[in-house]
Amino acid sequence: MKGSPEFLAAIVIALILHGLLFAFLFIPAGERELREDPTVFKLVDIDLYTPPPPPTPPKPPTPPTHPPQNPEHPPLPPQEATSEKIEETDKPVQEPSVPHPLAPPPAPISPTPAKPEEPEYLPQHKISVPPKVPVDQVLRQLIYPPQANRQRIEGVVYLELFIDREGVIRKIEVLKDPGYGLAEAAVKAFQGVRCTPAEANGLPVAVRYRYPIRFKLR
Repeated sequence: MKGSPEFLAAIVIALILHGLLFAFLFIPAGERELREDPTVFKLVDIDLYTPPPPPTPPKPPTPPTHPPQNPEHPPLPPQEATSEKIEETDKPVQEPSVPHPLAPPPAPISPTPAKPEEPEYLPQHKISVPPKVPVDQVLRQLIYPPQANRQRIEGVVYLELFIDREGVIRKIEVLKDPGYGLAEAAVKAFQGVRCTPAEANGLPVAVRYRYPIRFKLR
């Protein structure tokens, strides 16, 4: 029995077990850790241990910003806030009045020419010298009316001539009109006629002078 292989194997196993027990009991724990297989340690370290993230580097301090200095225009000192009390009012706010454009001045009115002063015409019985009418000029300008000429009408037209002290005939009034256009023809015959003025006490005067015009067929 003692020389059989089974007996020898049992003795070897017992020695190994006693050696392991002795190593566990008498070898320090630190040495046991060092004697462990480094390959197993590395595998466990990779699988179970995660290194902490590196710390974030601190940000550099931001330099204070200063407004650009203008040597020509130095900054003004800060003004103190004035406290004003605003009173509310119900008065309507007046809008600024817009000046209206001035109206153009009215156009100057040209003065009406003054009428010549009407002279005082004296009646015929108050004059000493009657006016002289240019008979030849009147007869040259006298035209017999066609209607009266066709009907062989004759007659006398009495006119009153208003002659001023210059001998100008200012106005003519018809005192008697036989019709058929005779009065109109008589008035036209005196157009542009200038007389010699009448006189009273040696001075020229204005006069109302009656003058007949006879229309007679030849």
